[in-house]
Amino acid sequence: MGRLYHLEQTLPINLFNSSSFKNKEFIILNYNSKDALHYWVKDKLKEEIKKGTVRYFRTLIPQKFSATHAKNIAYRQATGDIICNLDADNFIMKDFCEYLNELFQEPNIIFGSTSLDVNCNHGCCGKIASLKKHFYSVNGYDEAQHLGWGWDDVSLRYRIEKFNNLKAIYGDVKWNRVINHSNEERVKNFEMKNIEESKKWSEDRLYKLSVLDEYVVNKNKNWGFVEDLKEGLN
Repeated sequence: MGRLYHLEQTLPINLFNSSSFKNKEFIILNYNSKDALHYWVKDKLKEEIKKGTVRYFRTLIPQKFSATHAKNIAYRQATGDIICNLDADNFIMKDFCEYLNELFQEPNIIFGSTSLDVNCNHGCCGKIASLKKHFYSVNGYDEAQHLGWGWDDVSLRYRIEKFNNLKAIYGDVKWNRVINHSNEERVKNFEMKNIEESKKWSEDRLYKLSVLDEYVVNKNKNWGFVEDLKEGLN
């Protein structure tokens, strides 16, 4: 929500850097973004959408950003066996897709990233990859973490790893490159603006879940759903 100015920088490079790997798709979710995202996609991505390299979805319902809800919606549209979250401010480096594909020839792993990129900028820990079946096994991102920024990715990675008894693989920092920006930008579309408060709440929740060995979240809930979701440019 409200990150077109990042996507304009990252997506063209990400499409180029992944062009050698044919069996891929980029899922773009317009989570009722108030900028010109819809018109930019219509203007710039028609050919990629036609080829199936990019799939574009849109909802007009959310008034505040929920990272966990938005990511779950996007994940549920993916058709591949390996799924990877890529935040709008993150770049894909050349050969990263090939690296992930080779890595997941070993089926009992989950891929995570450190927070820092090659230039020591924060913001890369959201680059998580897993088998789709492992993502679904824990009901995805924890939608109870909907008010603010922080720890949603840590929670997902930890719960998938523990519930499925997986080996966690952390990628080399060479795969990480991110647009550096302020915490104010991170939280501006969330309901909760205090980043330390939201991180602490989410950290405490994950601790409680881990103590109880409750790795499956969103129980009895139609998670990753929004009733007006549409695919395409209309």
